[in-house]
Amino acid sequence: MRTAASSEALRGPDCLDLRRPGPSAQIPDIDAVIKALSIALRSLVADDPLLTLAAARAAQLTRCAFGLATHIELAKLQGEHPMRLCHLSAWRDSNLFGPRERAALEWVEIMALSPASVGPELTGRFVDVDLSSKNISDLSLVVASVNLCHLLRSTVTAIGPARIRRAG
Repeated sequence: MRTAASSEALRGPDCLDLRRPGPSAQIPDIDAVIKALSIALRSLVADDPLLTLAAARAAQLTRCAFGLATHIELAKLQGEHPMRLCHLSAWRDSNLFGPRERAALEWVEIMALSPASVGPELTGRFVDVDLSSKNISDLSLVVASVNLCHLLRSTVTAIGPARIRRAG
């Protein structure tokens, strides 16, 4: 027997009922979700060139051309040198990146390619180098946001926006 308290626990944000989605469930418009997520991501990286580089590298790793173009353009607006942007995919072999940037780019690759390997020991190693725990949190959020934007865009491309809207 369910109590009111256990029923409340199954309700997500904005009172979306997570128990049994049916025809009356409010399914958000995927285009609106992508737009909101993109705006949030852009506001996160707008004032931090390191996060913009991280977002561009995450877009490279997820093979998201739209995200890559967006973050490269933002990096240029922030004054990033074009040669560093050209070297971004080969940052390990380039002498254009400092220790803090190298640590950030390595963290991005770990989060994008093998997030299951992340644990307290690994995180501690990065905090001891040149990144704060806030930097690591922000970098992880950037990678997750870039990845989610790419997955949602890929869904819209594969299925088609009209079919997604009709399904709800």
